[in-house]
Amino acid sequence: TNEATLDADLVYLLDELRGEEGEYMVLNKNLLVEHYLPALTARELSQEEMDAYRAPYSKPGEARRAMLSMIRLLPLKKDPGPIADRVADDRVWCSESDVPKLVIGGKPGFLPPASILGSAARWKATEVAAVDGLHFLTEDSPARLTALLFDWLERIGHTDRSHRHLRR
Repeated sequence: TNEATLDADLVYLLDELRGEEGEYMVLNKNLLVEHYLPALTARELSQEEMDAYRAPYSKPGEARRAMLSMIRLLPLKKDPGPIADRVADDRVWCSESDVPKLVIGGKPGFLPPASILGSAARWKATEVAAVDGLHFLTEDSPARLTALLFDWLERIGHTDRSHRHLRR
């Protein structure tokens, strides 16, 4: 399936980014913007949108280092990375905390995986919702995402009614 292929491609890409080749792929080729962003957006991004994403990283080199560092921190099954314990601790806190939480995934979705959304649905004080999209949900479903956030904020009593004009 396309999802299985995308999953295998992403695992391969993340492995490559953790190795020596990752420096070249991100710092010189801008792979995260040129490949990862369009691959994990359900709709096709326009040239104007891609140009806006490229703008901060237009020059090869160190300006792109933060993206590489962030990807290298992500916990993976094969290589948990340096923040795996923190992520596990955060999940425990989220599952037990009475602080209201809203977790939004994409349909068909990709990241976070369905297993994470299923776990989140069992956390205390947590609502789970879905919008159309893969991973970059703000690109795929901006209006629906905004509406979900406003509705949730209203339900938990954290809205300023003067912002109602922002809804569509």
